[in-house]
Amino acid sequence: MNEILQWIGCWFILGIVGWIAGTILDYLFYDGKKPEWKMIFLCTVLGPIIWLVMIKVLTDTWMDIRKKKPKNKIPKNLEECFTFLDNILSNEDKEKARKDPEFGRKVHHSLGRMLRNDWYLWRGGKLKDYFNELGIWHADDMSGIILTSYHRHLNGDDLKLYEQVRSYIEYWEKENGKG
Repeated sequence: MNEILQWIGCWFILGIVGWIAGTILDYLFYDGKKPEWKMIFLCTVLGPIIWLVMIKVLTDTWMDIRKKKPKNKIPKNLEECFTFLDNILSNEDKEKARKDPEFGRKVHHSLGRMLRNDWYLWRGGKLKDYFNELGIWHADDMSGIILTSYHRHLNGDDLKLYEQVRSYIEYWEKENGKG
């Protein structure tokens, strides 16, 4: 019974969001006239369906990545990071990573976040220690180096690890007024 009430509450909230969106869309597309009740009703009824489909698609995509991820195996260095990424990314994703030099920036909030959180780059561990020894202290910088290096690795290019490290160190020195 409690679960049914939660679903009804969720549908109600999503319906309100749909109603608000419908009101705004109706206002914008009908030259500022009073919103039509049919449009508001459709958005209220169909809005939650659209939201639920979007949530389902995003959740399924995220769960696909999670299922491929080996459990409790945190890399200790870049080579192990590359092996891990080779195992979880599809051939299509690897090809995108290989072709696009901006790959790391584009996946910063998805794959990059997963790496930062699942590999404890914020809290500590052997991989964080590896980067700390290089002079990298911020988890965003660590995931950036991992993803940039992975792109270069896939292309058979020199990782230019120390150039990457130096650029982050210079950034933080400048940011903190030391550079």
